[in-house]
Amino acid sequence: MEAPVAAALGKVHAMNLFDPFWTDIEYLYWYHMLNTGIKMPVSTGSDWFVSSANRVYSQTNGGFAYESWLDGIRTGKTFITNGPALFLSVAGQEPGDTIELEKGTKIPIHVNWNSHHAIERVEIVQNGKVIALRDFPAGVTVGHLETELVIESDGWIGARLGSGSRDSFNQPIWAHTSPVYLRGTGAQSEASVESAKFYTDQIGEGINWVKTKGRFYTDAQRKEVVDLFKQGQDWYRNLI
Repeated sequence: MEAPVAAALGKVHAMNLFDPFWTDIEYLYWYHMLNTGIKMPVSTGSDWFVSSANRVYSQTNGGFAYESWLDGIRTGKTFITNGPALFLSVAGQEPGDTIELEKGTKIPIHVNWNSHHAIERVEIVQNGKVIALRDFPAGVTVGHLETELVIESDGWIGARLGSGSRDSFNQPIWAHTSPVYLRGTGAQSEASVESAKFYTDQIGEGINWVKTKGRFYTDAQRKEVVDLFKQGQDWYRNLI
């Protein structure tokens, strides 16, 4: 439970997912963070220089430099992938951007992708739930998905894709964008409350583990960790 605590306390710039491979539980934890209003870019990578592994791509707005690449990660202008290139536009805005809009506003959403391996499904996700998708049983390498959505609450929108095709490490092909954030409606989503409850309970279990099973050199160290966890728990509890 360190990640949601650190995220609530503003200590995390981005969340590393799917290293070394896709796992549903990781992106569900990330979705819960996003649902509570935390702006959390997505990242990934391998711990050694290996071709065809998971990578994060950052929008550098023209000239490539290390600092501009890092800035793109900090601001969430990224997608993660083990192959396909995935691009999202929400009302003309890109991942990492925040859109201010009134409740009831209808917005267009566009997704484009290119891939060496065949893609079988592409999805648009709002607040953790799929709101639009296209299936390609025979597989495609290039495509487009678009929809319109009436916004009823604050939240986020992302895009993801997957396939039964396998990369050179025999892992399923996938990609996921960082989100575009929606603000200004004055309405809290149901997902926000559910995710806040989820982390309030999960961090509570973490506090109990630290108190009863965690190994520390001193009781002062244990108390310091418990206090940090309680700060994170209070942050989520205040959203309920």
